[in-house]
Amino acid sequence: KIKNGDGRMKSIMLEKDILKVDCTEIKEIFFNVNNEGDYRMALARNTNMKRNTPLISISATQSNTGKTSFIEMLIKELSSIDLKCGVIKHTHHEITAEDEDGKDSQRFLLAGAEAVAVISPNSYYIKTTVGLVEEKKESVSIEDIAEKVENVDVILVETRSHGIFPVVNLYREIATVNIDEKTVALFT
Repeated sequence: KIKNGDGRMKSIMLEKDILKVDCTEIKEIFFNVNNEGDYRMALARNTNMKRNTPLISISATQSNTGKTSFIEMLIKELSSIDLKCGVIKHTHHEITAEDEDGKDSQRFLLAGAEAVAVISPNSYYIKTTVGLVEEKKESVSIEDIAEKVENVDVILVETRSHGIFPVVNLYREIATVNIDEKTVALFT
């Protein structure tokens, strides 16, 4: 069949003795991988299956690319299908919970995020719709802070660096395109 140009798995399997197994209970583990993008998505899916809460990095190499607006819209879309979102914002500036009122963390909460954590090099805080949950002067990794964000189905990570796998990169003409092995999608 393959030599004749028919590479479909179905065609090949029809010529062999096969055992049919009902997999309806575990159907979420099966999906097509037909190209490099599908392969990256499969790797991302596998990585997130090992985490307590799936993480998706939203990254752009330049400020004013639209990361915050993109995340706000994504929170609203995910909330509309009953997914509870958390957000982790990584910044290189020193922060306190009071400094951030009215900034990105507040915008994420107003968009419908259940919790927002902001990490700087030497401190972090976590806020929910009810108020400040935790604030400490210590360095933590994105993975460590993700374990502290509770009662969410997915965590969106806003970062100007390359983020942690899987990464959705944003691109506008003011920046350079950033696609690497962690990139699963590029929005322009």
